[in-house]
Amino acid sequence: GDGGEGGPFEYSPYAPATRLFLNELFIDLDAVPELEAAAEARALMASPEFRAEAAELEALPRVDYRRAMALKRRVLEILSRHFFDRGKPDRRAAFDDFLRERPDTREYALFRAAIERTRTTWHVWPEPMRSGTLTEHDADPQAVQYHLYAQWIAHEQLGALARRPWHAGSGLYLDMPLGVNGDSYDVWRHRELFAMEAAGGAPPDNFFIKGQNWGFPPLHPERSRAEGHAYWRMVVSRLTETARALRIDHIMGLHRLYWIPRGMAADEGA
Repeated sequence: GDGGEGGPFEYSPYAPATRLFLNELFIDLDAVPELEAAAEARALMASPEFRAEAAELEALPRVDYRRAMALKRRVLEILSRHFFDRGKPDRRAAFDDFLRERPDTREYALFRAAIERTRTTWHVWPEPMRSGTLTEHDADPQAVQYHLYAQWIAHEQLGALARRPWHAGSGLYLDMPLGVNGDSYDVWRHRELFAMEAAGGAPPDNFFIKGQNWGFPPLHPERSRAEGHAYWRMVVSRLTETARALRIDHIMGLHRLYWIPRGMAADEGA
């Protein structure tokens, strides 16, 4: 989700907006290099209103992901504007290197910004947007820049964390979700690989006597095999750039998966 009030939002780790990019919610604002020169961002973070909201969020018994992201985004948007307007040459060079290594980040940023402009899922976009063609006219340029900047900062911070001098044999242990949200960037971009008329889940058992519908479109095994599992390999490789170990959600799903046809109950799958 975009974290904005009333906007598209899904907090479940089992229905991510993508498995190829990072969640900017986890950015450490105090560690962003642009903060030092961005007086407006520092003033916002020091304001009584911002401090009160941050303190209230920290005191909650459960994480309010929507409010936390909305608060953090206010700062990140200022830092993004500062970077694109007055970024230092060495930082601009590092940003350009990041985009050269990950050219699809531009499309991901455009997709996220288009979602924010339309306030709808890609399933109801007009053509040719729905079929995978976005242009710079389909989104707010500053929103695109924000998502580019946020991905770079998240990637930079996670990479720095992974390069820490950990104790021997230790490192980052990351999570790889079994599926991805049907409204996600991944399904929009790679929809031919997904069985859009089905959902992954689990059959009835003693605890869930009516079965479980996990809500995501499963990867079509034959279509994935035909492309050499390129999407799957990209998901794994991006996680293992920084992870020393991966928790693979529902490992049995690599061998077999319970499918529920659209419109049918969770106990009617196979």
